[in-house]
Amino acid sequence: MQVDFDAAEWAVMQQWKKNNSASDGNALLDYDDIDHPRIVKERLTSHARAFLPKTWEELQRIMQQVEEESATILKLQNANVGTSTEQQYEDSISIRIKSDVLQRRLAREYGTTARTPEWIEQNGLCIEHLVPGPSTLPQAGQGAIAQHTLSKGEIIVPVPLLHVSDKRVLNMTDSDGHFTDWQQLLVNYCFSHDESSLMLCPTTNAILINHCSERMKNCPTFDGKPNAAYQWAGENWDPRTQIWLNKTIDELAQQQERLLALEIVATQDIQPGDEVFMDYGPEWEAAWRHHMQHWKSPPIISDTEKTDNDDSIPSAAKDSAYFSVSEANRNDTVPLPQLVSNSIREEKDHPHIFTACLYWPTKLDHDPVFHNTQGVDFDAMDDIELVNRYGDNGSFYRGDYSQQGDGSYWPCSVLFQENNTHSEEGDGEIQYLVRISQHHLHNSQPWDENELPRFLCKFALNF
Repeated sequence: MQVDFDAAEWAVMQQWKKNNSASDGNALLDYDDIDHPRIVKERLTSHARAFLPKTWEELQRIMQQVEEESATILKLQNANVGTSTEQQYEDSISIRIKSDVLQRRLAREYGTTARTPEWIEQNGLCIEHLVPGPSTLPQAGQGAIAQHTLSKGEIIVPVPLLHVSDKRVLNMTDSDGHFTDWQQLLVNYCFSHDESSLMLCPTTNAILINHCSERMKNCPTFDGKPNAAYQWAGENWDPRTQIWLNKTIDELAQQQERLLALEIVATQDIQPGDEVFMDYGPEWEAAWRHHMQHWKSPPIISDTEKTDNDDSIPSAAKDSAYFSVSEANRNDTVPLPQLVSNSIREEKDHPHIFTACLYWPTKLDHDPVFHNTQGVDFDAMDDIELVNRYGDNGSFYRGDYSQQGDGSYWPCSVLFQENNTHSEEGDGEIQYLVRISQHHLHNSQPWDENELPRFLCKFALNF
């Protein structure tokens, strides 16, 4: 869905630049008459085209709304940057705000059908019964907490499903791009069967619901049983499910839209504040026991065992003991050698932690320095020259988490923890010098096309 909005946004912006002097408001817009980049042409599918204004009058009205809403947001945004970077910040954040606002406008205008309150009351399903909160199960993290009273037999949450016809595509790949037996974390939230290639992945907050069972005797409910269960969606709200349950996996694979759905129903009365649980099944419990019995953290490498030439030990593992991502984000005394290269010209390849930085393209990415490679001798330049030439202030790459999408975080490498350890705002954030890498969902940037580095200093990040 996000790639559809990205492609639609690009097409609309190009159409706006081309036709902003048009006089005939009823003139139909031709989006095929625009020189789109290859990646946009590939993604401007029929689904993406459904979000495009049809006439110049529609386009003009939407762009006027975007300009007004973006200006209001920009005024309210607290930049918290110095005067030397204030204009740079405003130019950069303005582009991102307009992009977000335009995508929301297109979705609101063309992605939904207006319904009356009476229609919604008769046909709609509530998805606000559950909110995230600390689980009552030890070490379970977040759980699904009931907001309202739910009666036995009531639908707690609908669960539209994305179907994956060959679940092997969710296996992780090695450094050569070959599939391994290791599975992505997403698989833990999906439904499947050992003897089937099909996998069904929920798209609502039903994924918050934790497992408990009478077999494990771990349900913190009044009767020691799960208080919810899943079943196929009823025809009263999703008649397509019953039709597609009789189709083959090959027939499902030919369809891109959502076809199947489950529903989570209460198996007993649930009170506000109660945590909701369901039984994942004995196969899940067996897989969990196997994980608990056989998983081992990478071994602690002692100083006497560390050798720079030992390729059998991942470079990051040579530096310290295993720690998790949550520990890295929670602890101000992170064992930095595992995550920070302390070199402008080298990057850490950590065995299990991936670093990504909140980033969005701006006019800074099109600076002439990223287009000109003639006569540039990298080996002759020292580190300070490299950073000054290809670096910018990264302190303003911040934003509201609720406004971030699939393409908001770009791959990045952490090079140095900066000497002025904490941010100028005094909020306790540690700042780093990072190198940004190209995001596969975005158009290739000049620095990527010309194989040049993209540095950002004063950058605060999470691992």
